[in-house]
Order: sequence, then structure tokens, then C-alpha cells
Amino acid sequence: MPNELFFNSKIGVSTCIMVFIAKEKHPGNYKTYFGYWKNDGFAKRKTNGRADYDNKWNDIKSEWLKNYRNRDGVIGHSVKKEVKANSEWCVEAYMETDYSILKRDDFENAVREYLSFLLKYSKNAKNVNVKSESACSKITDLNISAWKGFKYKDIFNISRGQSNPEDYKNKSLMIGASQNENGSNGEFIEAEPYYKKQAITVGNGGNTGCGQTFFQSLPFNAKNTVNVLDLKSRVLNSYIALFLITLIRLEKYRFNFGRGWSLERMKEDIIKLPAAPSGEPDFQFMEDYVKTLPYSSNL
Repeated sequence: MPNELFFNSKIGVSTCIMVFIAKEKHPGNYKTYFGYWKNDGFAKRKTNGRADYDNKWNDIKSEWLKNYRNRDGVIGHSVKKEVKANSEWCVEAYMETDYSILKRDDFENAVREYLSFLLKYSKNAKNVNVKSESACSKITDLNISAWKGFKYKDIFNISRGQSNPEDYKNKSLMIGASQNENGSNGEFIEAEPYYKKQAITVGNGGNTGCGQTFFQSLPFNAKNTVNVLDLKSRVLNSYIALFLITLIRLEKYRFNFGRGWSLERMKEDIIKLPAAPSGEPDFQFMEDYVKTLPYSSNL
């Protein structure tokens, strides 16, 4: 249900509704309907509370009821899945991510955010004249319908964030699950950087922190509130990393205080990627695509 369904109570909760028939066993080989009923069209206003100010609810309700009656599987909204007593009983575990919502703007925003961070924190970028030009003028279609699903563990080396002890004359970035300053929230510690090569960090817990994803090109330490990802098959560069973090951010909806992105869960999760004719991830396409974006000439 919506995250702020009980916002005016004294307790913050993530609400999930389950419906059972009393005195009947759960049938075997039966697909249960799971619905992601998050966006009900209601908005929250400071003085009047949470209500249907824009008159969206009736249309949304009609669509939801139709979907439930027909038990339709709709990408980004609902899925049918066989579950047992020891299975996860929430839609986020099974629903297919809607990659069709990806827009060129999402990748452009990732580039701009990353460059803004570098300009603020990288010693080598202080005097750089940032240009809006792309590294390549060719416009490329994403063609998402041809992408292929891969398990995270087959694409990435994944570990929980680690840090060196604070006994160092210089300061280094401390990356956590913050949504600000490339995940660092502007925090530095007096410790030698634990990570000295480029990596991707993904928040693994909390409502706001889980799924916060950033590319780290500066040496850093990391809290255990993030998972650190590196490519298995090749060296991670800024172009590929910015493409990948844009995709990983699409998964944020799956997680909250009650459902974190643990290492075990992430390793088995699926990410859809452009695929080469060989069936392997097409990292060259990812790199080439980011090079067509504004400001990519600065990467």
C-alpha cells in the first residue's frame, strides 16, 4: 500500500494487506495474485493532510479493481506467483521492473549529478571548464525490448562496504546510504581509503537509503550500509558505470525498512541489460550510449 497511508499516526509503517480464506489450506500449484498498490493519486498537504486533491482516485480505483478481478499480470503493478509458507509474501520480491519508463533524461541526470560531485570534491577538477558537448554526436536508440536479464552475481563482484581505521594524516570520503553528495552526505574520515579503484555503491537498507546508487571514481571508505559492486568481466569505466547506475536505481521501489537489499538477495536479483549477439552484456553499447549524452565529453 502507499508509503504514507498512516502518515498522521505516531508510528511509521510499511503497510501490506494479505487476504486469506479461514479454515482453508493454501492450495498447491496455485498462483497467488500480488498487487503493487502504491500510487493511489493522493497527495499530502501541510494543513489538510493526505487526500485526493487532484481527483485521480476514481480512475485509479477502477483500473485496480479491473486488474484484481481479472488477475492480470501487469509490469510495474502486479504479478501471479506460486508461493509457499517459507516464501516472501510481498509483491516487491516477484514483480518485474518496468524498464519502459527509462528515458534519455534519466541517463543525462546521472551524468550531471556525477560531474557536479566531481567539481566539488575532486582536486583535479577544480579548474576544469565543464563543457556541455557530448563525446559522440551519434544518437542511439535504447531498444529495451531486446535486452536480456542477468543475475547480479553473474555480472558483478558484490561485497558489503568496508572502511580502514581512523589513523591517517589525510581525509578520505566515507560513502554511506545517503541520497546526497554521491552517497557521502559530505562526510570525510581520517582513514586511508579502503577502495582505491572505481566502483558502484548501492544502499542496502532503509526507506530513503536503500537503492541509492552512485559511481565512485575517487578513493573512498564505505559503511556497511552499502553494497560495493565491481564488474567481473572487465574494468569499470565512467561511461559504463553511469549507464549501470541508472538501471540499478529503477529497483529502489522494491525496498524499505522492512525489506533491505542484502548481499544474498542482490546476488540472485535480475538486472536487464543490452545484450551482444553472443548473449553476453553489451558493455560497448553502454559506453557508446553514454558518450552521446550532453556533458559526456568531460568524463
